[in-house]
Amino acid sequence: AAWHGKPDAGAAFADPATGGWVYASNAEIGGGGGGVYALAFDADGEVRDYYPLVSGTSRNCGGGVSPYDTWITCEEDGSRGRVWEVDPLRPNSGRLTQLVAVGGNYESAAFENATGAPIFYTTDDSTDGPLTRFVPASAERAAIYAGGPAGSYSYLVIRRGALRSRS
Repeated sequence: AAWHGKPDAGAAFADPATGGWVYASNAEIGGGGGGVYALAFDADGEVRDYYPLVSGTSRNCGGGVSPYDTWITCEEDGSRGRVWEVDPLRPNSGRLTQLVAVGGNYESAAFENATGAPIFYTTDDSTDGPLTRFVPASAERAAIYAGGPAGSYSYLVIRRGALRSRS
C-alpha cells in the first residue's frame, strides 16, 4: 500500500482482536486531500493493513488521544478548520466533533478527566490563537459530536506575554 503524503501527528493504539496495534497518522495536505490513515501491525510487528480513517479533510496537523481510546484530529485550515474523532480500529470512522465552535488553525487536542466527565482543550496554531476549553453537556460520548447537546466554551488568549480569558 502507498503511504499517504505529508504525515504529521499520530498515535498508536492496541488492537485487542489481533494482539497487535494500529498507528493512526494525520496527512497535512490542503484542498480536501488530507485525512487520517491507519497502519495496522500484527503481534509480531508485521504490517497487515493500511486504510483511511477519515478523508476529504484539509491540513490535518496535530491531534490527541481521547478518553474513548480514539484519535482526535485537528484541521489547520483557517475558517474551514474543524476537529474530528476517528476510531483507529474502524476504517472510515471519522465523525465531526463540536470541540471547537468555529473554524481555525487547530493544532492539537487534549483532555482531563478528574471529575469523571472529560473536559477537552484544543490549541489554535496562530500568533494570538486561543486555547479552547470545551465542557460537554454530559459525560456521554455522543455529547462531543456535532449536532449533539450544546456544551460550553471558554477561551484563553495569550497576547505578547499577557494572559486574557473570555467566555
